[in-house]
Amino acid sequence: MNSGKRKKTGTANGYSTKSEVIEEAIKRGIRKGLYVDRLPSVFALAEELHVNFKTVHKAVVTLVKAGILESSRGRGTFVTPKGAELVEQLGSGEESGERLVLFFMKAGGDLYGRMYECMVSRLNKAHLFPVVIREGNESDILRSLGRLNPAALVIDREFKEFPYELLQKMDKGDLRIVFLHRMESDLQIHADYVLSDNVYGGYIATRHLIELGHERILHLNVKLDPLPPPMIYRHTPASQVAEGYRLALQEANLQQNERCIFEAADKKDSQEKLRAALADPATRPTAIFAHGDFRIVNALGIIKEFGLKVPEDIALVGYYNTSHCEHFEVPLTSVSIREDELARIAAEKIISRSTDRERILVKPTLVIRQSSGAK
Repeated sequence: MNSGKRKKTGTANGYSTKSEVIEEAIKRGIRKGLYVDRLPSVFALAEELHVNFKTVHKAVVTLVKAGILESSRGRGTFVTPKGAELVEQLGSGEESGERLVLFFMKAGGDLYGRMYECMVSRLNKAHLFPVVIREGNESDILRSLGRLNPAALVIDREFKEFPYELLQKMDKGDLRIVFLHRMESDLQIHADYVLSDNVYGGYIATRHLIELGHERILHLNVKLDPLPPPMIYRHTPASQVAEGYRLALQEANLQQNERCIFEAADKKDSQEKLRAALADPATRPTAIFAHGDFRIVNALGIIKEFGLKVPEDIALVGYYNTSHCEHFEVPLTSVSIREDELARIAAEKIISRSTDRERILVKPTLVIRQSSGAK
């Protein structure tokens, strides 16, 4: 029988309902500068705080009633002037510390979620706190920077709207700029570059298949057209992985067997290209290496159409080693970019306060599972 009482959850500060715990988490986020102006969506907050979106919605409604937040249909939820006062408390009391701005397109998911969590845990121990900005135009970003006076900017190039030319005017003084995972421009910015060596990643994946005896290796990739400025294609992970693929073929004197399918905006067209590549048993590839595990997922249905078995008829290798790899019907061999190591180095660069600026390439590793046919 339901007693009508709210379910209690144990916390370090006593017992609270789950929604009250989230209320406090949002308040702490405001105090630390994590939420400035507009809050992420309820679904994004639920992913960030690892709870059900209904719990987050209930907490937001309570904070709106308390005047800390305000909601506007079609625009989102915002911190009120009363809530902004909490932000002004940053730098005093037990939660004092410097402010860190993390420019991530997102802070969740397999790749970015792990990178974000690793980095934030290290920074928090050094009393550095994150502000996650997922979107915004130049004026929004300038306003946030002026209001928060950050100690550092950590930027992943996935945030395509960021005005990168602005950084050339901001690379003086104590502000630390760190590019994490990728940087796809020729802009000369005084910053630390902690990047994934995607050329090496493409090389080790292809070399693994060659060592298993494969000579006809199909590479699935993508080429954005047009690229958003100031992105340059030769610097994109897709281009770098393809370069590594070609290097491995050349080293094995198999360059004449190079075969790439570049995914188009029209997915149907990309699927037809793959069907055409698999149609003739005499020229059919015996292995597929894809830039992105999800491209292997998309290819599996077509592979099954031809009655091909993995890895007996066709070996498969993906990229990014997402959590899905172990749950494939045949667990997927995939390249790990070692996102924890990328995040660790970037965090240490900020914590050290060194005036030196470095460019560091983190070499990926190959996580071998059954799909590639390795014994």
